[in-house]
Amino acid sequence: MTAKQFDRLISATEQQNQALDKVLQLLFSIAESLTQEKREKQLLLEKHPPPRQTPSETAAQAANIYNDNLRYGNETEEPPPPIPQPARPAPPPQQSVETVAPLTQSLENPPPPVPYTSKAEMMEQAERKN
Repeated sequence: MTAKQFDRLISATEQQNQALDKVLQLLFSIAESLTQEKREKQLLLEKHPPPRQTPSETAAQAANIYNDNLRYGNETEEPPPPIPQPARPAPPPQQSVETVAPLTQSLENPPPPVPYTSKAEMMEQAERKN
């Protein structure tokens, strides 16, 4: 690079720095004015607090039962019917020796195979046998 190009580069960076300084000054002045307005509002509220509700206003509000908090006709609707609870299943009966004997006999003699109607059923029965 030549000296002329360096001079141009240096002057461009100096101009950019000056512009950035102006932007920073502007931002600081905006921030300062916002905080000053906030402080002024806070001081004004401290000096002159908002009025509290008078007893007549609260009585008027209490007498008005039809407001947006309640749906219209809410008091005339019937409550929804209760949801029936599912009945608990009965405990399984105790197995005695008499009921165990037929189970062992059924395991020794499997039921005859059901005739199949499709290739999928044929494959299922073949898997069961294995």
